[in-house]
Order: sequence, then structure tokens, then C-alpha cells
Amino acid sequence: MQIGDIKRHAELSFEVAQAKRNALEKMHSRQLLAYNGRLFRADAATINLVSTLKQTNKDFYILDCNQNPCHVEDPDGFLRALIDRNQETLNQYHQLHVELAKKGS
Repeated sequence: MQIGDIKRHAELSFEVAQAKRNALEKMHSRQLLAYNGRLFRADAATINLVSTLKQTNKDFYILDCNQNPCHVEDPDGFLRALIDRNQETLNQYHQLHVELAKKGS
């Protein structure tokens, strides 16, 4: 392998890694969801917590991203909004991941 080939491969690897880091950061920031005057992250932990709490409670309190309590009066609607935002961001990230895999090969 020529030194030029190694350099191009290293540059491509760096570009792919940087694009992936940027895409993950964008995904995490896009997962923020406003509900009842509070901010929540539409991640697996929040989705699982809301899903579990709604199984035994008609309404409940949870902490938002800033550690402030929030009264959840419509658990079904809140869970639906969390899942929708989560899947929207993961679908966008998946599309980029496929593009980066093609670029890297």
C-alpha cells in the first residue's frame, strides 16, 4: 500500500468518524421534547419509565431534563409523543449511518 493510499484512507476514516459524532449530537439535541412546560429527552430510558408508570397510574410525576417535577396527566399522549420523536431521530440517524457505511467501503 502506498503512503498516499494510507493517507486517503486515514482522512476518510476521520471524516466518517467526525460525521458520525456530529450526527449523534444532532440526534440527541433533536430528541428534546417540550411537554407541559418542561423539557424531556425522548430516549429509551424516558420511554421505558413513562411506559412503566402508566401501567399502574392514570397520572404521575416525573423529573424533566433539568430535574424539575412534571405532572403527566395524559400518559398515553406523552408516551406517543416520546416514541414518535425517538423514532424520527433514529430513522434520520440510520439513513446517515447507511450513507457513511457506503462511503467507508
